[in-house]
Amino acid sequence: MLPFIWSGLYIFYLMYVRLIMRETLEILLMIMLFYCLLLYLKDENRKPRNLLFFSILYSMLIHTDPRYLFYLLFFIIVFIAYGSFWLGVKKYLLFISITIILLIPWSIRNYVTYNDFILITSHTAEYIRCSNLNKIFKGSDANSLKIVNEDYPTEEERNLVKQGLNLKERSAYEIDAIMHDVYPTSSPLKSMLFWLVEFWRPIRFTCSYSPYPYALFLGKWSLRHNLASLLCYGVLLPFMILGIFYLIKKDKFMCIFLTFPILIHSLLHSLAGATYRYRIPVDAFIIIIAFFGFYGCFFQIKESNNRSKE
Repeated sequence: MLPFIWSGLYIFYLMYVRLIMRETLEILLMIMLFYCLLLYLKDENRKPRNLLFFSILYSMLIHTDPRYLFYLLFFIIVFIAYGSFWLGVKKYLLFISITIILLIPWSIRNYVTYNDFILITSHTAEYIRCSNLNKIFKGSDANSLKIVNEDYPTEEERNLVKQGLNLKERSAYEIDAIMHDVYPTSSPLKSMLFWLVEFWRPIRFTCSYSPYPYALFLGKWSLRHNLASLLCYGVLLPFMILGIFYLIKKDKFMCIFLTFPILIHSLLHSLAGATYRYRIPVDAFIIIIAFFGFYGCFFQIKESNNRSKE
């Protein structure tokens, strides 16, 4: 009940449910997707109906955002975690088969429309092109990378700013960054770390440039935004860690099941780039795990008090 109440008052849910954005649909689909998967795995009879619903919801999710195809590589972990190895592999292959069948009609539509094979959308092809990966992870030579952000300050503009000229009327924060020679990183490992921090970020009191080739300037959050994020999301993080340890002792399968979307989502967006809004579809799992941690602390304190009274 408490996770349900917390979700009803969760500032990021309240912020996005009123907006027409894909994240709004992703939040709903992610919860429904894993609920159907849990029903299927918990059902001793393994009713195909729940697996079909799961596959349909997953097909809807990847049409909402093709990056969720990344999950397909790792779903086998959950299938194997609950039951025998070969049964898990069998059910995973069945799930893939159903998903492929569900993708065929839209792929045919794309072929008729574009006269080429396009899986889901043209953006999908962009994600899987080797040339795109080379562009992002080409190495430390930042000058060899094409900057996507056309507003990124060139060296010529940086020199003018240092002379006291602000021709593009940049904010005081960005001027300060330029004056202190703040540049975006082009290192693959530093880039992944940057996006991972942005994905999990509860507050932002500093400014920085996102990694090449995007090189977007990320300013500070307002005090109201920082406080809202810290109080609604930030306080969950220490309890989430406690909740993971609690679940490892009490129910290992549930620990794997609840942490799976969080870990895969984190890995995906450390590779593909992220801001905090890309985390919101898995916030439901963070909330649930955090309250397991809260319950664990509560009962531990209660038991300690009872023992002290004896």
